[in-house]
Amino acid sequence: MRQKYFIKATLNGGMSGYDPNFKYHLGENIHPNPDRKNTNACGLGIHLARDITFSKTYVPSATEFYLAVPSGDILGSDEDKIRVDKCNLLCQIPPDLIQAYAKVTASAWEAYKKAEASAWEAYEKARAPAREAYEKARAPAREAFKKATAPAYQKLIRNTLQGLKSAEGETDGK
Repeated sequence: MRQKYFIKATLNGGMSGYDPNFKYHLGENIHPNPDRKNTNACGLGIHLARDITFSKTYVPSATEFYLAVPSGDILGSDEDKIRVDKCNLLCQIPPDLIQAYAKVTASAWEAYKKAEASAWEAYEKARAPAREAYEKARAPAREAFKKATAPAYQKLIRNTLQGLKSAEGETDGK
C-alpha cells in the first residue's frame, strides 16, 4: 500500500532547516527550483519523511512537525523519505503527540540500532574472506606494477637529486 501521509520537519515559524529563504505554511508549498532530472531521494525539492523519527534525522534542530501529503510529482524516494516539487501541509502536529510518539519509539529505536549493529557485524564477517581473496589475487599485479615502474622511478629520483645538486652548486657559487 502506498503511503499517503508524511512528516515535514521545520524550524520555528515553519522555516526550512536547509534554506533560510524558504518558509513553509499550511496549505500548498511549491519548491522554487526542484531538480527534476535527479531521481534520487536527495536533491533540490521538498523532503517529506516517512516517519517522525526519520524527519528528526534530516532536521535535527526541528521544532515543528507537520502532517503533509505530496500534491505534485514525487521526484525521488528511499526507505526514509520522498522528494517532491510541491506538498500540502495539512496541520501542525501538536507537541504533546510528538512527545508521546517519541516515548513509544525510543525503545524500539534502541532495539533497531542493536539489530542493525548485529547485521553490520555479520556483513563484515562475511565480507572478510572476499577482501582477503581480493588482496591475494591482486598481489601479483601490484608486484608486476612495482617491478615495471621501479627503473623509471629510480631515474626520476636520480635526476631530481642531480637537479637539486646543480641548483645548490649554482647557489653556492654565487
